[in-house]
Amino acid sequence: MKLKGWPKTLGDIIFGVLVALLLYALLGLALHTPRPIVVVASSSMEPLLHPGDVVLVRGVGEKEINVPTVYVEGVPRTPQEAGIEFVRKGVRLVGFRVEGNFIPLQRGPVIVYFNRLKGMDIIHRAVLKIKSGGRTLYITKGDNPSTNPSADQDCYVGCIYPYLVPQEDVLGVPFFVIPRIGLIKLWFLQLLPLALAAFVVYVIVRARS
Repeated sequence: MKLKGWPKTLGDIIFGVLVALLLYALLGLALHTPRPIVVVASSSMEPLLHPGDVVLVRGVGEKEINVPTVYVEGVPRTPQEAGIEFVRKGVRLVGFRVEGNFIPLQRGPVIVYFNRLKGMDIIHRAVLKIKSGGRTLYITKGDNPSTNPSADQDCYVGCIYPYLVPQEDVLGVPFFVIPRIGLIKLWFLQLLPLALAAFVVYVIVRARS
């Protein structure tokens, strides 16, 4: 039995996907970032951001990310290589110690950066800027004290990214939030393997009938 209407339906789907990709690319050009739209995937930034929130992002330079700045020598990849010590009260981060000087933790701007280990975008605050050999790097942290009591790079507590975040991996800063509508995407990603399996079974059954 032939599957009537499938070529047209498939063509409509492909056309819709191409239009969506084009609009996404144009939005990225307008906002100066390759990731103009990001969906919050975890509770690490609660109560500011929640899972499923859709965040619009604009690209920024390092001068727009205003946080305490330290200058170090060499080409550090981790806080330890930069001589930065995390100062904690229990497991909660309260500041940093650099060359004997204490720098209290401050609420820096929220940034979006690419986590190269996990291959995903992270929305956390920049809390310390490191200048080294012409490069700019950051230490970052989530707001939720229950899930993210310390910095992303603090492996004593349980780091999600052991490396300093270079400026080139900063995708931008959020400037508009649409609450919760991204839950559809998160649910879709969770159900995608099951949906694909069901679709394959459906096609096989229809093709044999």
